[in-house]
Amino acid sequence: MSRLAVVIFGPESAGNHLLVECMVRAGCQGDSANPYYWDKQSPGANRVVEGKSIPFADTWPDITAIIERWQSRGYAVRIVVITRNWPVLMRSQVSHRHVRDATESRQSLQRAYCYIFAAIDRHRVEYAICHYDRLVAEPDAELGGLLDWLGLPRIDTRFIYDGNRHYAEDPA
Repeated sequence: MSRLAVVIFGPESAGNHLLVECMVRAGCQGDSANPYYWDKQSPGANRVVEGKSIPFADTWPDITAIIERWQSRGYAVRIVVITRNWPVLMRSQVSHRHVRDATESRQSLQRAYCYIFAAIDRHRVEYAICHYDRLVAEPDAELGGLLDWLGLPRIDTRFIYDGNRHYAEDPA
């Protein structure tokens, strides 16, 4: 495929920024530190990456608009949905004040994944699932397979950190 847009969706605290950074290091234009990057930039590369947390800052990004924007620019869209161990993810969401408590986190996670997969189903866009827990435990295996599927080169994964350690022992 000549032009590729990798679009990453996952709940807040699922590892979206880390996965965007992996794609940038594999040669995609994008910015893991700026979720508004593509709101202000025009693509200049044949391979781009955009990551959106669902929800993000109390808003629900329009997945349809994101997919259609890339397709209208001539990009083949491949979606990567990131998931993470739910008890750890819930603790991280509460810690980062994305939600008030574990109950709200669980409800938000249920809604977020339904929202993401409903959009994928509507558009019949190819997608893959990336497991954050495996990404940090076995980065070459988890990321390598994903990069192969996307037609991107494998990268040095030593920068990948285990964000689960901080939340593994904390009570929910």
